[in-house]
Amino acid sequence: MTTKKKIAIALIAIVVIAAIVAAVMLLGRGGAKSEVFVQKVEDVNALNLGSVNRYSGLIETPPKTKVNFDSSKKLGKLKVKEGDKVKKGDVLFTYDPESINIQIEQGELEIERLNTNIKNNNAQINELVKDKKKASAEEALGINAQIQELQADISQSEYDIKTKKSEIKKLKASLEHISVKSPVKGRIDSIGDPEEAGMDDESMSGENGSDAFITIVQSGKYRFKGRVSEQSVAELQEGTGVILRSRVDDTKYWKGKVLSVDMNNAGEDENSGMEEEYYGEQGGNNSATFYDFYVSLESSKGLLLGQHVTCEIDYGQMEAKEGIGLSSGWFVQDEEGNLFVWVASKEGGSLEKRKITGAEYNEMLDMYTIVEGLKDNEYIAWPGPDCVEGAKTTTKQVVKDEQAETEDPDGMTDEGMEGMEGESMEGMEDFEGEAIEGMEGESMEGMEDFEGEAIESMEGAEDEAMEMPEGSEDGGNN
Repeated sequence: MTTKKKIAIALIAIVVIAAIVAAVMLLGRGGAKSEVFVQKVEDVNALNLGSVNRYSGLIETPPKTKVNFDSSKKLGKLKVKEGDKVKKGDVLFTYDPESINIQIEQGELEIERLNTNIKNNNAQINELVKDKKKASAEEALGINAQIQELQADISQSEYDIKTKKSEIKKLKASLEHISVKSPVKGRIDSIGDPEEAGMDDESMSGENGSDAFITIVQSGKYRFKGRVSEQSVAELQEGTGVILRSRVDDTKYWKGKVLSVDMNNAGEDENSGMEEEYYGEQGGNNSATFYDFYVSLESSKGLLLGQHVTCEIDYGQMEAKEGIGLSSGWFVQDEEGNLFVWVASKEGGSLEKRKITGAEYNEMLDMYTIVEGLKDNEYIAWPGPDCVEGAKTTTKQVVKDEQAETEDPDGMTDEGMEGMEGESMEGMEDFEGEAIEGMEGESMEGMEDFEGEAIESMEGAEDEAMEMPEGSEDGGNN
């Protein structure tokens, strides 16, 4: 057998070995498909799960309403005392009308004075204009300056007159409303000094009544005060419907609406995960920002002041609903817009791709409601590469050990490599042994002869190089 033929045989053997290794690896990876994890439909039915996030808080009294005093007026008569119960519209106090009349008279006198000032200034301007005609150029410059000063004074007086007329108009209107009435139903909590509680407005409501003339605690319904983290504050908007639940009895609930979210007084909590009871939201950050929010209740019957309850957005979860609710992630959609789900009709059954018709989509919840085509006692799989028609299913979710899931650079797991070593490597060792023996028997012999010939040729070339003439080292240039 010639040397070239022996070399070709050796190369073919190496290629065959490589192909077998690749085939074994592919067989190891592409063995029997794993079972697809499925869950019972009734366990993932969103219509049975209620709200996602629940926020902790407590029941408190409504905010105090403060009624302020106009410091430009005088107190006429106080109609209430601390502890009195008042209804909306009851008179709390009156202003002294005499003091208002005096202010009106003073304003009218001021307007009269300003008008006289304007008249006198106009008369002086007329005289200066006459003098200017007889004056020299230098004197005319001084007269012009005087005229401009008088004109500026007239403009200021005209502005002051306009302001005074507006004030008088308000004062006359206040004579018709000298009685200040309660804006809410409640109990008089405190009465202060009108001189210290002076405000421009007659009354206003706020969270604090410490700077007010009179503070009123509203009677009737309580309100809820809760805390929301910066991650979830966006979903609590003014007017959002919510449900409050008892901590000890989840079936007891109260409905309400978000009054406000206090974005101006943020607070931090180092143990955020302990402060909020979120269902479906991750907590436990090292540090998080929180905001207080307030909820008005449709009814506070059965609630106690200071009672701790939870709050969740009202998605209609307390209303009885027919059908099955699934988030959009459970569905696959074809090019024509048809919806499909991967379903097993029974536990351990084979997987099938089932078309769903008549599903109603809720954009806010990103959820489809299915009325027919799927049953609570069936099993459903989350779409994935293992979902194929006829695939085996399991209700046991296998969580692999973290170390066992470590992958090699080729994507093979340690577990897979062990399997290959246990099964395919044995065959490879046998094949390798036979192949090497065969090569040693035929081709290796030729390879030795080829190696000997190649070495002899190299030695001959080396001898010739040693006998090269002088001057050849520099390229033959003498």
